[in-house]
Amino acid sequence: MMEYLIGECNYGGKLQDDWDKKILKSILKRFINKEIIFCQDYSLNENDKTYFLPVRYDYKDFIQCIKSLPPNPHPEVYGLNKNAGVMRNLSISNKLLDALLNIFGENVYNKLKTSDHYVYNIAENILLKMPDSFDTEEILNQFSTNNNECLVSVLFQELLAFTYLQDVVKSSLTDLLNAIKGLTVLTPDLEDILTSLGSSLVPKVWQKCSYSSLKPLGSYISDLIERINLFQKWFSFGKPKDFWISGFYFPHSFMSAVKQDFARKNKISVLELTFDYEILKTKRAENYPDVGAFLYGIHLLGARWDEIKQSLEEEFPMVMYEELPLLWVKPCLKNELKGERKYTCPLYRTTERKGKITSAGLSTNYILPILIDTHLDPSHWVTRGVALVCQLDE
Repeated sequence: MMEYLIGECNYGGKLQDDWDKKILKSILKRFINKEIIFCQDYSLNENDKTYFLPVRYDYKDFIQCIKSLPPNPHPEVYGLNKNAGVMRNLSISNKLLDALLNIFGENVYNKLKTSDHYVYNIAENILLKMPDSFDTEEILNQFSTNNNECLVSVLFQELLAFTYLQDVVKSSLTDLLNAIKGLTVLTPDLEDILTSLGSSLVPKVWQKCSYSSLKPLGSYISDLIERINLFQKWFSFGKPKDFWISGFYFPHSFMSAVKQDFARKNKISVLELTFDYEILKTKRAENYPDVGAFLYGIHLLGARWDEIKQSLEEEFPMVMYEELPLLWVKPCLKNELKGERKYTCPLYRTTERKGKITSAGLSTNYILPILIDTHLDPSHWVTRGVALVCQLDE
């Protein structure tokens, strides 16, 4: 009863994300279980005996127990590791810096007005680095003659999305250069771009038509160019042996296409299929997979992958992220999937993990669950909040 009231009504009722609810329920099981009643020396934290329930259930005993608790509990108390405390401190520091930037933003803009050549050089350098835009007519012609695979449709969709984003970036920077020269009026949008470039931030005009990203301006431009080159190479030389999943504008569409191509080839209903996963011992693929697809560029948070044990392990101190080896995504029948002793790990676009909540109770930042082998109980990693992300912040 208590577990339901807290997990579904009190705290759980305020959570919209299904993965947050899973973490909450996993934490509750450590505090609401039979061992608390029948085990007198039950500790709420296996590594710290400071956190325990009093043997007697009198009011004074509970008050004394509460007063004996440390004022600043360490992350392990909540089922996390020490790196989680470091990540929390970094997050607080970044929020403080963002707040200071908002407070003194007007001063930054006033300085920029007296040093427009600084922003002018940034805009000019970005334009010089940007690759040539895709030829939309050529893309349409290629698609009309070669659309026998769902992955071709995904490529077509990606090319159009990046073409639009690239055109917005180029046109807005060109307008900004003209405004700095005095040839056109400095509109509110151009003013935002001017301020953003001077502060090494991605302008809001770009964010509206961009993929999800938390990167600063320099890293964002480098990442965008790498994505464009990736799809240009795919368009010019054919399907690659492995896919940089982090580079996709629409990763959901790509994963669906892999499943649909398998269903067509084997004449199976796509509704009967799911994905099985295998983490390989190499970073990049040398050959095409027999089925499915090879993915790279995925980062693991909250744990590490042990290539010798082929299992999830505790992450090393001060190592916040680890790039996962090549991931083999294999479509299979749902009744053939063996998911026992595997951790269902959520894959997100960015480290923020949050986004708009859909009608299905999932974040728009969320892509899909990935099964990872573990020798520990999967609930251990649920409490740890272990996740996979496509893109880091830097």
